[in-house]
Amino acid sequence: MDGSLALVPFLIVGLVLLALGVFTVEQQTAAVIERFGRFLRIAEWFVQVDGPRRAGLLGSHAEVRGQWEITRPSGLFTLSAKADRIDQRRDGAWEIIDYKTGGVPPKKEVDRGLSPQLPLEAAMLSAGAFRGLPTGEVATLAYWRLSGGEAAGMNLEIKSDVAKL
Repeated sequence: MDGSLALVPFLIVGLVLLALGVFTVEQQTAAVIERFGRFLRIAEWFVQVDGPRRAGLLGSHAEVRGQWEITRPSGLFTLSAKADRIDQRRDGAWEIIDYKTGGVPPKKEVDRGLSPQLPLEAAMLSAGAFRGLPTGEVATLAYWRLSGGEAAGMNLEIKSDVAKL
């Protein structure tokens, strides 16, 4: 969606709430300013963290859909995913990044298989299940928490042996 059109639903809801008297113009204006401030803090953090990383990448792929069909004794099982971001490093290894605006699962949960999203996406990439991407070793799994708060963002890498997850 075009950036200016993305605001339309937010503006419509705001106008309805104003018309109903739920919020005053001042409250609505304060909410917009607060959200825009969070967005600016996230954008600044993102540029500071991601900018230097770009030199070490061959490519970066966003919102990549994948599908992996696995034949089991009980029948065909299909695993589907949409990875927020998959980066290929210059050394040929891959990194999978998941953007989070809420909580991030603890490393222990990922290691124990209780938060399997990124390890499953890594297995899918290794199996060639993401359209248009070659197979390869996944070296890094990371959650990028984007809050816009005092700490606008945080890069939390899973340092486990990705292949064993």
